[in-house]
Amino acid sequence: AYLQAYDLLLLLAFATTIGIFVFPLPFALIAMGRPHVLLRLNLVMTALAVSLLVLLVWQAGLVGAGLSAVIGAVS
Repeated sequence: AYLQAYDLLLLLAFATTIGIFVFPLPFALIAMGRPHVLLRLNLVMTALAVSLLVLLVWQAGLVGAGLSAVIGAVS
C-alpha cells in the first residue's frame, strides 16, 4: 500500500539527515557576530525554495516535493 510513496519517503529521510548536520550552522554565524549574513541567506534560500517547490511539484508531483525538501535542507 505504501510502495507508491517509497521514493518520496527516501527523499524526505535524506532531507532530514542533511538537516541534522546543518542545524548548528546558523548559530555559528550568530556567534561570529554575522547575523546579517544569516538574514540574507534565509531570504534568498526561502525565495529559492518556494520557487523550486512550485516548479518541481508541477513537473514531478510528490517526488518533486521531496526533491524540494532535499534542496531546502541543504540550504
